[in-house]
Amino acid sequence: DRYLEEQLTLDSAFAKKQYVDGWLSNVYEHLSSDLGEMEGHFKYASDDLLNRDDITKNLQNCNYNASAQEEQDRYGRFSESIRKATTLIDNVHKCRELTQSEIYDYQGQARFIRAYAYWGLIRRYGPVPLVPEHALDVSESYENLSLARTPLDEIVDFIDKDLRMAAANLSMTRTINNFGRPTKGAALALRARILLHVASPLFNGNKDLYNVR
Repeated sequence: DRYLEEQLTLDSAFAKKQYVDGWLSNVYEHLSSDLGEMEGHFKYASDDLLNRDDITKNLQNCNYNASAQEEQDRYGRFSESIRKATTLIDNVHKCRELTQSEIYDYQGQARFIRAYAYWGLIRRYGPVPLVPEHALDVSESYENLSLARTPLDEIVDFIDKDLRMAAANLSMTRTINNFGRPTKGAALALRARILLHVASPLFNGNKDLYNVR
């Protein structure tokens, strides 16, 4: 029954391999806007441009809000990826239909995506709030849920840790039906790229924006 499948509790969502696969696929969903970076809807945002896309019309008509994210709202989309990846990392071991090696692989994929999402955030916004590794209790007060920006070095250290753990758990290759999912080499390559990027003068010794608050 599709209705019942859509009303799963957190525990039941990790009870079957089918549900876990669906959750993991959903974690990937929010990365699509970053991979198509030059195809965002803001290229149609001018008032004198016409486009039949309903999403673009929302931009032109100023019908844009937190509950109607556009492709370019990467802060919201990456934050969703981080939350969903963290939930999978903490709960995938509950699925008795998965072998231990499959659990490690799923956690490795989730860590890769979480690291990639943080990387997408810091290269656009600089330091962002670093969510606790095992997520937040959403029943807490707004004051407790409001996190200050984390120093960039701490975020990079967190990303580095996630990618090293991902590389340790991911396989060297993927079968054709899993083409596009990260491998050990992908995790190490992303780690190298991020460390090279943050070692550049843009982040290391930049005096242009150092006093921005």
